[in-house]
Amino acid sequence: MKTHLLKKNFTGLVMALLIIVPLLNLYSQVPGNVLSGSSMELADEPAWTVDIRHRDDLGDIPEYEFGSDKGCTECVGNGLNVWAAGAGYTNIIFYQEVTLKANSIYKANAAYKSLDEMAQNNWVQLKLGLTEYPKHENDGIKLMGTNAWLGCGAIGDGMLSDIACDWATELAGGIGWLAPDTMGNEFTAWFAIVMGMWTNEETGAYPYEYIIDEVVLVDSLEAASASVEPREVNNSASLLNYPNPFTEQTTLIYDIPARAQVRLTVYNLMGQEVATLYEGIREAGTHRTELNASAFNNNVLICKLEYDNQVIVRKLTMLK
Repeated sequence: MKTHLLKKNFTGLVMALLIIVPLLNLYSQVPGNVLSGSSMELADEPAWTVDIRHRDDLGDIPEYEFGSDKGCTECVGNGLNVWAAGAGYTNIIFYQEVTLKANSIYKANAAYKSLDEMAQNNWVQLKLGLTEYPKHENDGIKLMGTNAWLGCGAIGDGMLSDIACDWATELAGGIGWLAPDTMGNEFTAWFAIVMGMWTNEETGAYPYEYIIDEVVLVDSLEAASASVEPREVNNSASLLNYPNPFTEQTTLIYDIPARAQVRLTVYNLMGQEVATLYEGIREAGTHRTELNASAFNNNVLICKLEYDNQVIVRKLTMLK
């Protein structure tokens, strides 16, 4: 293993910012992120279990270092450095147990850099396992990944979502994975970073080296709720809908404590506004608005009520 290195000294504006703002695990605070140890610093290593799988006869064992200062364009501080001689079939898996919610859409991403332009037949994948952690490149649910054989990842420095070319069909374009409702309202799963390569004695060795940082698995429902900036509101205010769940139409019922400018909108799980139901002055009291969601492709929507510089949000569930 390489010697763990200390953080680089930051100068200029970055130093000034660090004086003002304590150094934090920034990506662990991304709204909806369900992972621990996202920043891949040395202190984050206990959050990850590591499994190395390789062919014993070739003796090509990948190595790794949390808290490496090699860096990448999208890295924040230090990251995870993984390298191998590339002389066989290997997988190195970094995984952790996560709790997922039924009917939520999960999206993964990471900062990524390939440090070896000669890399071939290798892959970096962000995956989920529902019964156990994914153990190789063809195991589990593939959220996104690189595959040098398919033409991406051998050279790259940026967010994995911008570099990836290896998606499951239903995840193409980063739509995300919809958690099933057949395993309970909440259930245990395993998130994994799977890195590996394949070669043989005839094709020769293809060394590879990567930096991975700021790894997130985002619950899009929570992220969407955070994107509309809910705040603590007066206890006399409320936002409900009936029925909920509903098939095509539901009635939104909201109370405001005083006459105010009101805006009632609907968002999808990507945080995009899909409908404006009302915008204008409302008197104090109870108000009702009908929502016909038959034209929407989403099973879950977020309703947002803004009034008097305050916000209330509510989850709307549509049955299809």
